[in-house]
Amino acid sequence: MKHLFGFLFSSLLIFSGCTASMIDNPAASSPNKALEIEFMLDEEGRLLYQVTRNGTAVIAPSPISFVVKDQPNWEKGLVIGDFSEGNAAGEWETVWGEDRLIQENYGSVYTTVYEAQAPHRAINIEARVFDDGVGFRYTFEKSWGESIIIMDERTQFTLTGDHTAWWIPADFDSYEFFYNETKVSEIDVDNAQLFDLNSSTLGDKHAVNTPVTMKTGEGLYLSFHEANLTNYSGMTLRVEDDKRTLTSSLVPAADGSKATVSLPFTTPWRTIRIAESPAGLMESHLIMNLNEDNVLEDVSWIQPGKYMGIWWGHHLGKTTWAPGETGGATTEEAMRYIDFASEHGFPSLLIEGWNIGWDKWGSWPLPPKTFSFTKDAPNFNLQEVVAYGNEKGVGLIAHHETASDVTEYEEQMEDAFDLMQELGIRAVKTGYVGPIVPTGEHHHGQWMVNHYRRVLKLAAEHEVMVVAHEPIKP
Repeated sequence: MKHLFGFLFSSLLIFSGCTASMIDNPAASSPNKALEIEFMLDEEGRLLYQVTRNGTAVIAPSPISFVVKDQPNWEKGLVIGDFSEGNAAGEWETVWGEDRLIQENYGSVYTTVYEAQAPHRAINIEARVFDDGVGFRYTFEKSWGESIIIMDERTQFTLTGDHTAWWIPADFDSYEFFYNETKVSEIDVDNAQLFDLNSSTLGDKHAVNTPVTMKTGEGLYLSFHEANLTNYSGMTLRVEDDKRTLTSSLVPAADGSKATVSLPFTTPWRTIRIAESPAGLMESHLIMNLNEDNVLEDVSWIQPGKYMGIWWGHHLGKTTWAPGETGGATTEEAMRYIDFASEHGFPSLLIEGWNIGWDKWGSWPLPPKTFSFTKDAPNFNLQEVVAYGNEKGVGLIAHHETASDVTEYEEQMEDAFDLMQELGIRAVKTGYVGPIVPTGEHHHGQWMVNHYRRVLKLAAEHEVMVVAHEPIKP
């Protein structure tokens, strides 16, 4: 939540009617002047950017282009138009996290890049440079039309060497992998340890999910990621044949497109955190600073805490999600757990298996309309358990495992959150095990990105916290 204190912004340079051929290229520097991002054109009018640290390249000149359905590629014959450079300094207060106050100090540049020839389609580019890294994003204006279908975003990151990389494969549905340590040139799904996942769709075999972290030969640490992923597909990074260039590769929709948007539209930030140590990457607030401000006026109900739950016994095979003799979610067992949680200082209890539908669990694909998110399973009384928890000072965490039948969940979501609000349940664990319904969509694609956001919006309206499983990256 960005309550800004002493926040200052100044526009240092504003050029009207000037282009890169007349003046210096658009650029921005970090407050400590160590990092700089610069945008430029090559001899074919392709847009490039580079990132330097103390005058030495961290990201060599790298092209940016887009492929839009039923339109020519936006790639060559471009012109850099007006641009402004500025800086900002301030701090804001978080709702929850490692640090209460976050410093937000950066240099910035905002420029328009357009086609020299008609129809002069333009993209506005905004970049911010912090002491710990850079972020940049694109805005499509109505020179492209009322809406567009993006078939490919080609943001490239040209490395300065064959860095050591810590990575997981580019999977459109899962982040559940061990991280691999190899050279960038050795990134290959054949070198990764894979798992038998309920839902897994691997992308290019030489591609990675973000964040991907690297160490240069000079001992500098880099982490490539994105911020403010809103109404867009998640970004993976593909290693090109030269083994030192990474290219953005968006998760596809069921029809193969990458994002369908109404204009004007602003993409997520493409981010590079830069530090002299792994700790420096961990301590960075760059992603948080680039995410949008919190819009909730009252955040007093957001109170994270420890919890225990009826679920681990399911994994150990001692109990089951399904009701019956071995079913773990019973009213009696829930009360026993509540007593233990109360005695040992756990403020919350998660109960998996409380609702109807678990008798069909484990047989993929699950039948349509398997789960109810408002009806109790046999031998479980939700209202009674919640009331007993209130007596003992233990709040219940609801469980909404959708089995990735997202269309069915969306039909029930309003009633499910109404029930939680009525009973005073303040948190829910969501789950998306299995292939997404509607068929062909992916966990990390635009359709699901928007679904996850709808869940958070509905949860906030009902003052319910979300423990997200099988999520999209924040």
